[in-house]
Amino acid sequence: MKLIYTLIIKLYGLSIIIISPFNKKAYLLKTGRKDWKLKLRNAIGNKNWDWFHCSSFGEFEDFRELIKLYKQNSKRKIILTFHSPSGFECFKNTTLADLVFYIPLDTPNNAKEFLDIVKPKIIVFSRSDLWFNFLKEIKKREIKSCLVGLSLTDESNFLKFPQNKLYKQCFNVFNLIFTQNAKTTKLLKDRFNIYSITIGNTRIDRVYNASLSRKEYSKIKSFKNNKFCVVVGSSLFKDEELILKAIQELKDYPIKWIIVPHEINHKKIDSYIEKNQNTFTKYSIYNKNKNHNVMFVDFIGGLKHIYQYGDLAFVGGGFDNIGIHNIIEPAVYGLPIVFGPNHRNYPEAISLINIGGAQIINNHFDLIDKINAIINENSSNQNIIDYVIKNKGASQKILSCILK
Repeated sequence: MKLIYTLIIKLYGLSIIIISPFNKKAYLLKTGRKDWKLKLRNAIGNKNWDWFHCSSFGEFEDFRELIKLYKQNSKRKIILTFHSPSGFECFKNTTLADLVFYIPLDTPNNAKEFLDIVKPKIIVFSRSDLWFNFLKEIKKREIKSCLVGLSLTDESNFLKFPQNKLYKQCFNVFNLIFTQNAKTTKLLKDRFNIYSITIGNTRIDRVYNASLSRKEYSKIKSFKNNKFCVVVGSSLFKDEELILKAIQELKDYPIKWIIVPHEINHKKIDSYIEKNQNTFTKYSIYNKNKNHNVMFVDFIGGLKHIYQYGDLAFVGGGFDNIGIHNIIEPAVYGLPIVFGPNHRNYPEAISLINIGGAQIINNHFDLIDKINAIINENSSNQNIIDYVIKNKGASQKILSCILK
């Protein structure tokens, strides 16, 4: 199995080189790893380093608060590595790490040379981006290491034959494993006889801390105008189809809709507005003197703050294979949340459903029913805020364990 794994890794590396002229991601991986040994030696110098690794953008966002706390409490330098260009390209200039780098291809020689150069005292991996040859070398050198944010279900590939034998060895490398939920802790114990610590999700810390320094948007506040407001976050095509049907059904009601697409497609947004000029607008051209009910947000990076203006959050992705996006962002403001059927068994989604803070919807009629229920019930959403407060603090707990 080990030889097959390494062969697959080498074939993967070869495929990156072959398709790099035609594929942007492959091109960035190829150029980013070019002459990596020379670049790394020049950057490392004689300093003392610890190594944090995550796969891509989302994993770093979960990692952010932990790295921030670690940097505040340690005098050692931090090297942060990514596997995916989506993470590296976005955060290559982050000040949270002293050096940002691509993790080399996971071959035995690369693992040895990387660790020879960096000589980390402590290694922290995020979630489930496990590289067997690197972990094997870490085990051999007896470097202290931990895994943060692991989440497993009964269907996880880690638990399936034949790769489960390989991943059992991977999990056994770590001195500490911090899981997001008790289910994962139980699966590790039952399937691999590995003991871990249920610590929660560090993503909650990041989102909660961001909410404390929330950014105000005067245009959006003016647009809401104290009306009932639905904030649609990270919407994909199928989400927007459903939302537009609901908007049409409720056109005579005093309801405001703020739609923040997952990707800003200006041409598509303009086509929506052109067909509905009297009621649709977008953030960049909003005019408070006109009576618009629907606003498309045509800039990126504001969603986590925009949720503060909502009375109900519709989180996108649940009608697509990708699954739902971040539901903690609206939860920190106490918003009741709805999303499509594909919540991918995210622990936060299941927990919020169980306490009545979130609901799965299957069509626009379900959404309309939820809006009517909220308007007519006028109930408190304190249980949603209490959930966030109760589950924050994972980053500090993990830091305390690492420093010990």
